[in-house]
Amino acid sequence: MKSIVIRCGRNSVRLLIALALLAFWLGGSLLSAATYYVRTDGNDSNSGTGSTTSTAWATIQHAANQSLSPGDVVYVKAGTYTEQVTPNVDGTSGSPIRFIGDRDGTVSGWAGGEVVLQAPSGSRALYLHSEDYVEFTGFHFIGSTSQAVLIYPGTGILIDSCEITSGSTGVYCYNTDATLVNLLIHDCASIALYCYGSSTVDIWNCTIADNFNDGLRLANTATVTLTNSIIGTHRLRGI
Repeated sequence: MKSIVIRCGRNSVRLLIALALLAFWLGGSLLSAATYYVRTDGNDSNSGTGSTTSTAWATIQHAANQSLSPGDVVYVKAGTYTEQVTPNVDGTSGSPIRFIGDRDGTVSGWAGGEVVLQAPSGSRALYLHSEDYVEFTGFHFIGSTSQAVLIYPGTGILIDSCEITSGSTGVYCYNTDATLVNLLIHDCASIALYCYGSSTVDIWNCTIADNFNDGLRLANTATVTLTNSIIGTHRLRGI
């Protein structure tokens, strides 16, 4: 049986943030994490360990193909990256692997701007397949004729502070344990957020509006907890 829980209140949001910060601090204290950089004018033959053109990688997928360790961080400079990113890495519950769109440039000293991950024709922008404890923050995912973001399956996945648009479904969670925070999902040609199978999805502070089909659809035994979020106007149903 599918289920949905709706709750509100600032205290719950503060608790989530505090726990996330604690987990990050503990993870950083136990592991020596590495930092890598991606920019459109970089080169995948570079080391990836610096933010300059001569040291940064050029594609997010190249970063995702590396032997990243729990706690590692990949910063991505503003620009448009036309690729399907399919990571082949796993973090841990205390030390996730993080991909961060550096939209304001404060971390790396880059010029700020939107960090766009544009799906090639017929592909997805992000496909998390059997990855655990991987996080994406600060991206604009643009889908093609498939889902913009597909998570199938996965544990401890976090998508945070991202904008999502698509020529099909926005986010598809299938047998997934995921947390979606501060998302804007709009102008998807199909369902904005589809939770399927045995998925357990926590949704915090998200706005889902102006999509062609349902805003949020659950199927099978999927469970969703919806907190401080807006499910706005859609062509069919909100939920």
